[in-house]
Amino acid sequence: MTALSIFAWNIHGLRDSYHDPYLTDSFAAYDILFLSETWVRATFHAAHTPPGFTVLSSNYPDQEVGPTRGGIALYYRSTLPVTTLFHAASTWKSTIWIRLHDAIFGFAYLPPTNSNFIPHWELEPLEHFLTQAEHYQNLYPGHSICLLGDLNARRNLPPDTRWNSRGHILDNTEDWIIHASDYTHVTNQLDRSCVDYILLSPEASRRSLSCTTLPFIDLSDHAPILLTLSTTPDPPPAPPLPLPHIRPPPIPHPTPLDIQERSLTATIPPAPSPPSSFTYRPDTTKLHQLRLQYQLALAAHRRRPNDHTQALFKHARNAVKGERKKLKHARKAALDRYWDSLSPKEWTAQVKPILRGPQATAIDASGPALAAHYQSLLNANADDIPPYTGTAPHHHLFDTPFTLPELQTALSKLNNSTTGEDRVSTHQIRQIPPEDLLHHLNETIRTGEVPTTWRRSILVAIPKTSDTSLPENTRGIALQSVYRKLFTTLLLTRLQDYL
Repeated sequence: MTALSIFAWNIHGLRDSYHDPYLTDSFAAYDILFLSETWVRATFHAAHTPPGFTVLSSNYPDQEVGPTRGGIALYYRSTLPVTTLFHAASTWKSTIWIRLHDAIFGFAYLPPTNSNFIPHWELEPLEHFLTQAEHYQNLYPGHSICLLGDLNARRNLPPDTRWNSRGHILDNTEDWIIHASDYTHVTNQLDRSCVDYILLSPEASRRSLSCTTLPFIDLSDHAPILLTLSTTPDPPPAPPLPLPHIRPPPIPHPTPLDIQERSLTATIPPAPSPPSSFTYRPDTTKLHQLRLQYQLALAAHRRRPNDHTQALFKHARNAVKGERKKLKHARKAALDRYWDSLSPKEWTAQVKPILRGPQATAIDASGPALAAHYQSLLNANADDIPPYTGTAPHHHLFDTPFTLPELQTALSKLNNSTTGEDRVSTHQIRQIPPEDLLHHLNETIRTGEVPTTWRRSILVAIPKTSDTSLPENTRGIALQSVYRKLFTTLLLTRLQDYL
């Protein structure tokens, strides 16, 4: 039996709290971290994943309701044998289910009842979550089920206690207690936690379990919790039967491959991180003292709100922010001192892998096999398209030259993607005078001729699995000219305006 530590916290904004020493120490201390209401996109979660961790996350629900809404991130150590069972995000709920050893864990976030992006007719917020739990309980018999989520007790919907369609009593009081089927609730053991519900199946309830409310931190108005659950690891696989000694066949040297007899390789960039030998333990004594003063000022302001308590509260909050900024700068200064302390030989050993850049992984499949595979994916036949028989009058939509405002709008939509065969990047295009760039694009419309590089793409094969001898185990990515992307963006904008 091994113990699994799960750290859960309604962080109320990950962007400003990611570099805080408290969160950094939490990543070093726990196996799984569940953060709700991160208020950032999934791309931010992925870009700020600590070394040694894997992330499953969702965006905040809807761009129209503003950034300070929803979003969850589940970080787990990459060494854990985690299997992702379900991962989905909608405009009003985010759910992640994973399997680890003989336990199933469900993590979810539901916005409050008075939120402006939850359907007003959704009166059974746990219905879907509990249905998923029973599904996995039937799919994996004997597994422990642990449901943990920031589900926001529905305090604004009378009556507080009601039966749902599946015969469960949802007791939505201020105590955040739920009685559902034969699950055990442990929420009433917690104080100001980041979750409204923690539900355990009978198998999980019989395990060695502890739920602890950690000290309140000023980064959020919720206190984090720590859930420690014993797990039974999967039995090791049986050793393989001894095989007679056979001389392995010689491994052929990888040959250049591509649809155009070019080298097809996949590059995996390394995650940026400080050197492995770099350690930094900041003195956070003053920060903890300031946080205590902040908690006292916040409690006083909530108990008796007036101008004086509000001023004390804001002063304490700004003091905490200033101390956190000092610690951030101190970490950067410590890293600079570490680089300065290295000898030339040690410095070269640390920097050389960074300067060398990402290394390519050769694809074992042959060039003709890849060409035939990707050609089969592009099996559209133009003869199947019926001829246009419309009688609409001719529109000079694409005969009129582009204008500078159209060009500026299209340039703002270009991202810094990989260049195509012409090796012209987005940054280089933006350095061209707008009048000259507009003249060349309008010449393309006037003559109807496009450069040859616009019609060709560099195809890069990315391995899906470790076995790259089969073309089906690779995913092709086409690198196209940025000029072409700019031109098609201009055409698409006009077409959208016309439609």
